[in-house]
Parts: sequence; C-alpha cells; structure tokens
Amino acid sequence: MSTRRTLAFSLLVVALCSAHSADAQDTVNRRGGRAHLTGQALDARTGEPLPGVNISIVGTNLGATTSEQGRFSIPNAPSGVFAVEARRLGFALQRRENVRLHADSTTTLEFRLTDAPLRLDQIVTSATIDATTAAKSTVAVDHLSAEDLPVPSISGASGAIMGKVPGAMAMRPSGRPGAETNIVLRTPISGFDFQRDAPPPLFVVDGVFLNQSQDRTTQDLETLDIASIEVLKGAAASALYGSRAAAGVISVTTNRGKNLGLGSVEYSIRYERGEDQFVKALQKNQHHNFQQNDQGQWLDANGNVVPRSQRATTPFNIMDQPYRNTPLYDAAKQLFQPGGYNTVTSSVQGNTAATNFFASYSRTENPGILKYNDGYDRQTFRLNVDGQVRDNLSVSFSLNHARSKDDNPATNFDSYYVFDPDVNLLSIDPHPRIAGFIYNIVPDSVSNRT
Repeated sequence: MSTRRTLAFSLLVVALCSAHSADAQDTVNRRGGRAHLTGQALDARTGEPLPGVNISIVGTNLGATTSEQGRFSIPNAPSGVFAVEARRLGFALQRRENVRLHADSTTTLEFRLTDAPLRLDQIVTSATIDATTAAKSTVAVDHLSAEDLPVPSISGASGAIMGKVPGAMAMRPSGRPGAETNIVLRTPISGFDFQRDAPPPLFVVDGVFLNQSQDRTTQDLETLDIASIEVLKGAAASALYGSRAAAGVISVTTNRGKNLGLGSVEYSIRYERGEDQFVKALQKNQHHNFQQNDQGQWLDANGNVVPRSQRATTPFNIMDQPYRNTPLYDAAKQLFQPGGYNTVTSSVQGNTAATNFFASYSRTENPGILKYNDGYDRQTFRLNVDGQVRDNLSVSFSLNHARSKDDNPATNFDSYYVFDPDVNLLSIDPHPRIAGFIYNIVPDSVSNRT
C-alpha cells in the first residue's frame, strides 16, 4: 500500500459543507424482448442526408453507420432507456438523452448534425508568450475549452482528451482503482525508454511543471477544476519547454472565476455514486481424472487411501470423474465482491471589480471489487486568487494540495481460474509464513501455485 501527497503551496484552511444527493439511475431490462432502432442523419444546414455517420447506443457495443441516404438501422437492441450518439468527422457530436427503446417495437430518431470546422479562431496561450489565435500561431495547438468537456472524466485530466485531440492516444491499461491513463502523443521524436514504453508528455498546470509520472499527475488533478486544455505535439513543444517536452506538452488551465459576471458568486456541489462489479466468472470443470472412493478419499493406483498430493489418475486419464463428497469452492466469490465508489466535489467562485477567486474540494473513494483491499482514496483542495492591486500591478496566487492512498495489490489475480474447484483459496495456514497473513500462500500442494 502506498500513500502519496503533493503540495504546491499551503496558506489557509476552509470549511466546506457536504451534500447528499443521488443521481437517478434508469433500470434497463436486457432480458425481455429486443427493440429495433432506426432513423436518419441529416445536415442541419442543407437538410441533405449524411452518409458515414456513426450511430451508437451508449453503454452497449451496438452501433451502425448511415447509408448513402443517411439512414441507419440497429436491430436486436436491448429494451430500456439509453443515450444515443451520432458522430461524423467535420461535424459536432449530437447526443440524444433518455431514448426509450420498447421491446418488440421500432423507435425512430432523426439527427441533424451541424458543421464543426477547424477551430482556428480560438485563443491559445501555451505556444506563445502572449495570447494569440490558433491561426496566427506558428505551432500546432489543440485547444479544448469547458464547452468541449461537458462530462467530467473519472480518469482525470488525461481521460478528458480521449477522442477529442487528433494524434493523442489515451489508454487505461488496467481497471484497478486509481490506475493511471497512459497518453502517447503522435510525435516522431518521442522515442522509447529502456522498458520499450513511449515516454509520457509533459504536464503543465497553470504554468507549473508537474511530475513526469502519469499515475501521479493525471489522477491528482480534479477534472471539474479544469477550465481549458491545450495540447502541443512534435518538436515545437520541445523548443518551447525544453528537453522534458520531447514527447509533447499537455497544458492545463484551471478555473479562476474570471468568466462570471461582475459581482456574482457561484456555488456548486456534485455527488456521484456508482458500482464496480466482477463482470463474468469462468465456469470451471466440475470433473477430474483422479481415483476417488465414494467417501471422497483419494486413492493411489493400488486403491489405497492417500493424501491429495499422492493421488493417482484413472486408467484412461479422462476428466469424467465427479467430485464425491468433496467440498467445492467458487474462487471468484472468494476473491471478488461488488464495490461502490463515491465522489463528492464542492466549489465556490466569485468575481468582483478587484478580485476573482476559485476554491474547490473533492473526495473520491473507490474500494474496487477485490476483497480485503482498500482500493483508492483521494482528496484534493485547490485555491486560485487573482487581485488587481493597482492599474499597472496584478497579483495571482494558486494553491493545490492532493493526498491519495493507493492500496495496490502486488499479486496478479488473473490465475485464480487455474485452480481446481476443490482448492480453498482462503484456507488457513496453521503456521503462517508472513506476519499478519493467516492464509496459505500455496493453497494447492499439487500445483504449487500461489
């Protein structure tokens, strides 16, 4: 178990209130009759059919692509309430919420997609000394504003750019609570390290260079604090930020209350709850190929009762022998259980004639599905203050504190399914080999697997 703390500055303590509100969740009936989803995608400007539009039902692996007439059809869809998305290069994403699919019936939708041309008029700050437009910038900069990030990502800042920045590959290699998201920017000079891994890009938050290790950077940055993200790729990033930026730069700007109306204060509280489940357990063979009597005792080749480690196989060595009077165990239920995660985020921001500020606190608890493991726990606090002291003098202050605990198991549990069903993975060791660990490290004396 590892505990990690990062502190940019420490100045004051604020008292924050907590709220308890639950998001409503629709229940999906996937066992009833199947539904049929059809429709058409049109150009919102001309009204003409749009071919090549990808239609997908969010939360499932079902989808379709529109034909030359702009029509699509998704048969055998589950019944329930879903969100349906329409995507096409050069057009803005369109999403329909609360689409109810009825069993044994057809639901028809119409999507009107609007143009999303190259955004060359956006203001960029990471690639130049002074803020300028992307069209005038001498380097390629991808800019994501708050409007491009309507839904917060549970995987931190790196997950927020998934599918939004060309040439940026973001992948989460593990479903472990607190697992980082690896980002590789398409750049010919990024190279590989001695472990044959592409180096991560440099993270810059409000002008401060962060640790190159992505598991410490992307998870400790609260997504709801982000105001905009700018991504620099290629040699230009290295020229601006030095050799550490050879694999690119991801520059994050956090909220500071500047976008509010003069004299206004805004409060925000968000509570999110979900559940992690073990998706599917493998069905183990309930037969074996060893000699066993009706009392469940193991036998050798001569029919003598012997310990399990000395048992003999049947003459034909075929796994057709049922377990007789032998307790069987479900390894998946012994090791895994459903685990709920909770995230609460509260913030306050304001803007006056001389000062604007932003303060936020978030707490994330994600125990995961592994029994006897604490999973991942994170707390973050951020304070940004800008003050106009005089007409020609302004002062900016930024503070960020993050504390996280990651109970990362050192053992790989992918091999649990190779144990025979009569092996108790939670058997007690009468002579523990490790202080405080009461279970058998080698539960199966035959295979000697741990």
